[in-house]
Amino acid sequence: MSRFLSEKLSALTPYTPGEQPRGGQYVQLDTNESPFPPSPKVVVAAARDAQRLRLAEEWMRRQIHARAPARALADYLGVSPMGLQRLFRDAVGLSPGEAFRQTKMREAAAMLKRPGVSVKETAFMLGYRHPGDFTRAFVKFHGKAPGDFRGSA
Repeated sequence: MSRFLSEKLSALTPYTPGEQPRGGQYVQLDTNESPFPPSPKVVVAAARDAQRLRLAEEWMRRQIHARAPARALADYLGVSPMGLQRLFRDAVGLSPGEAFRQTKMREAAAMLKRPGVSVKETAFMLGYRHPGDFTRAFVKFHGKAPGDFRGSA
């Protein structure tokens, strides 16, 4: 006796993942694909998250001097601190604090390129209490000291 229940089954070729049926009449979907568009609620939620990220980026640039911005940013966006963490992790793969530090360091580089702005002034304008703290953060992010950066910019 054949291992198949029917001779018809023995003639079938098994499905190979990613392979499309021949003839072009049908499209084989993988198990994680859906022929239906996303729910309207998903579309609204995605648009809301994108808007929140734009607002967060704008807020970070305006509040560049802030020392511990996570709670204030969450309040500004109307989300919980955990919701803020989730929003950033899912969208950009960073914590809000790390995204803020990166924004600060990019702004620091731009400030140091301007003539007449000292490293000390830059540190204080960015909310650092001590220029040494700023220098350590700058070196960690950019790989060179603020004074060296200014000379090579």
